[in-house]
Amino acid sequence: MTRQDAGYVIRASESKISRLELGRVSFKERDVDDLLTLYGVGDKTERGALLQLAREANTPVGGTGTTMSCPAGSRPMWAWRSRRR
Repeated sequence: MTRQDAGYVIRASESKISRLELGRVSFKERDVDDLLTLYGVGDKTERGALLQLAREANTPVGGTGTTMSCPAGSRPMWAWRSRRR
């Protein structure tokens, strides 16, 4: 599977797929859902968990107005670091 394939599914360029992979832009839930279908993730529990991670990654952290593309368990550490700056 190529970035072009994934981009086609979510109506985006290869460049946007790269930015998503690098955490430079946030995810739209619809895009994550479409990618999960493309990747063959059919289990409702697994899909739900992955969609929840995408929602959490898009949640502003530490009052900065920015989002963190990191697992929820890592967020307190990042929020703490951002407050120290």
